Amino acid sequence: MGVNRASSGILNDDIIREASHQEIIRRYFRCTVEYAMGLVEKDTVDRIKAIMKKAGAKPEDRKVVCPAREAAKDAELKGKGKHVVASGEMWPNHACCSLVVTDKLIKEQPELVEQIIKTHIKATDYINAHPDEAAQIYTKKTNANLTEIEHSIENWDGKWVSDPRVQIPSTVEYAKVDYEMKYTKRELTEKDLFDTSLYERVKGAEKSQ
Repeated sequence: MGVNRASSGILNDDIIREASHQEIIRRYFRCTVEYAMGLVEKDTVDRIKAIMKKAGAKPEDRKVVCPAREAAKDAELKGKGKHVVASGEMWPNHACCSLVVTDKLIKEQPELVEQIIKTHIKATDYINAHPDEAAQIYTKKTNANLTEIEHSIENWDGKWVSDPRVQIPSTVEYAKVDYEMKYTKRELTEKDLFDTSLYERVKGAEKSQ
């Protein structure tokens, strides 16, 4: 990305970084559209995906994306649109929408954290076993459109899991990208980011029953 007034100078590094970040995402969308239209080959899309991954950029980082996707979902339900690219295609097996607690809570109230874990395990098992009922519960709690929620559950390319160990590889990989982009002062490790001891204690207690 370039500017045509170098002599004027841009002094705010945050603005430059954000503009560059947005430009990468813009080009990602352009490449995926051109690929869908048959104008470029798949390797072009693969290259921009690699750039997105290295930059730690997500399509949702553009403010218009989430509202646009909601509109697209509505259009698809009405037979007027088609889903093209899933998030799993951009970053396979990436962690998403995780339940987290602080070190302080773990140290000061481990019993509470264990109960949170138990509830999360039960909720995850329930939605996997009863997706239709789960959609109805969610709709009642949020006043969302039931048809849209059912459609989202059916077509989502992700999985509901309660085992935190599953997401360790992708989270550590993302932390590496954050460090390379200078978003963090040092590269965070698995030890920095995860403490699965209470989860393992809960699962161990379940097996002994």
